[in-house]
Amino acid sequence: MSLKRDWKLVWLSTLHSFRMSPRGFWLVWAVFLIVSAAILAPFDFVLFEKIRAGSPQGSRHLTDFFAQAGKFEYINLIGTILLMGLAYATNNRWMRRVAMSFFLASALAGISVQVVKPLVGRPRPSQCLDEKIDPFEFRAPTFKRRFHSYPSGHTTTTVAACSVVAIAFPRLLVPCVILGLAMAWARIAGISHFPTDTLHGAVIGFLCAYLCTRWLKKRHRPPQRETQAMRCQPIRRKPAPPPGDGENQSPDLLT
Repeated sequence: MSLKRDWKLVWLSTLHSFRMSPRGFWLVWAVFLIVSAAILAPFDFVLFEKIRAGSPQGSRHLTDFFAQAGKFEYINLIGTILLMGLAYATNNRWMRRVAMSFFLASALAGISVQVVKPLVGRPRPSQCLDEKIDPFEFRAPTFKRRFHSYPSGHTTTTVAACSVVAIAFPRLLVPCVILGLAMAWARIAGISHFPTDTLHGAVIGFLCAYLCTRWLKKRHRPPQRETQAMRCQPIRRKPAPPPGDGENQSPDLLT
């Protein structure tokens, strides 16, 4: 079995394992967010410093590129236009549903992040370094962008878009994972977010993508097609009435 097929099977089996009750689904991810935050909180600033120090020299241009590419108008609109154009060029109804999932997941991820950021009010790493503020000195509610570190909006929208593509095209799983990791690294190396900001942003993005794809699948479920086994079954005809002078025939046939 090839490595590509192994990745595909692991990815599809992971998606299949999420098919649980809505209450259990949200409970699992809520527990994951709480536990991961509790475990990584003491090491958040240390991990941030190590990632920042381990970044290659001259990576500022790369982080600036990801900062621009991860914006809503690039990830969402351009990606949706490309997918929808491909769908209409090939007259593929399934591709149109992929484009709709792509747009809805990215939009839902962006809206969710903009709602959570002011309610958390976590300072950005640049603010912590300049003013010597503790990373866990939350100032909520606030609309000041320097206190909108949690979660990472760029990572959330990027992972949401990549997750839709990976769910629709499992062969593109590895490139999508690489793109999501690159965006998370760029936001940390660019002194814009902490590691927990990008991790939880990635989780929110994946949840948005999964919910949108599941919703569209249920809403636009294709009609049941006639299977090969159904076509191969012999046609059962009603037996003809016995011949006679009309005594044994039904009254309808006589009239």
